[in-house]
Amino acid sequence: MVDTFVGNQGQAPETGQFLVLRSADNTVAFLPPAGVSSNATMATWARRSDRLYYRDAIGVRTWDAGSTSVGTLVTALHWYDPAVSADDRDIAYTEFDTQFVPHVKILDLQSNHVSPTASAPRSHPILVTAATLWYLEEQPCQSECLAGPSQSSGRVFAYTLTSKSETSLPFTDVHNLSQLAVASR
Repeated sequence: MVDTFVGNQGQAPETGQFLVLRSADNTVAFLPPAGVSSNATMATWARRSDRLYYRDAIGVRTWDAGSTSVGTLVTALHWYDPAVSADDRDIAYTEFDTQFVPHVKILDLQSNHVSPTASAPRSHPILVTAATLWYLEEQPCQSECLAGPSQSSGRVFAYTLTSKSETSLPFTDVHNLSQLAVASR
């Protein structure tokens, strides 16, 4: 694995830009190309290789450490909070529908096929195993929300990819899965 740091990911994903720095000497290893990648954001590393996935105006792109070019994985996909499975087979992510309601979907990296999870509003997926993800329940805002028409309810659900079923977990008042010390890498 390459020893790098993905930094400077903007808080506002539509205006974000990131770069990859080499940890050893703090030099730039990768900067998304200008033009269509000028608003590149929402980057995540593969777990078993030196591949970086990110999104830009085209869709989801890939960069392999040591390469000077980027590839296009899926066009017209605008993900948020991507999380790669431990076996590098899937990426779970949040996508907003036309009413700006968040839903979690799964991208199969072998077939490039996208599958929905629960039809209810969900966000912030973390793949805890190759076959199980955790995500947050979203609910309509009762007052003004800064991030759209919904906000986290504090409830966490587990979704099993093989059975396509969802189970409520015994956690409450969780608004960020990092509160549960869940790490994706």
